[in-house]
Amino acid sequence: MSKSKKAAVAAGFNRRKSLPTPKRTSVAVDAGDRFIGGGSHTATRGKRKKAGERLTIYVPPELAEAVRVRCAQERRSLSDAGTEALSLWIRSFVNKSTSE
Repeated sequence: MSKSKKAAVAAGFNRRKSLPTPKRTSVAVDAGDRFIGGGSHTATRGKRKKAGERLTIYVPPELAEAVRVRCAQERRSLSDAGTEALSLWIRSFVNKSTSE
C-alpha cells in the first residue's frame, strides 16, 4: 500500500476536533462484573475443553484468509476448524483401508 493510501486510511480514524466528546455512561459495579463473567479474570477467551498438541502448518495466504473469514462467520476457532478438517481427512484413509 502506498504512503498516500496509508495516510488517507489513517486520516479516517482521526477524530475531528469540532465534534463534542461523547459523555460516558455510568455502569453499576455488579453489572460490569456480570458482563466480564462474574468478576473472574482467570478464564481466557476461546479456552479449549481438552488440552491439545500444537501443530504449525503453512498454507497459501488466500486459503488462510478464507479460513479466517469462514471461522469468524461461524463464530468458531481456527483450532476447531483445523481439528475437524484433519479428522475428516484421516477418517477418509481409515474408511478406504477398511473397505478394501
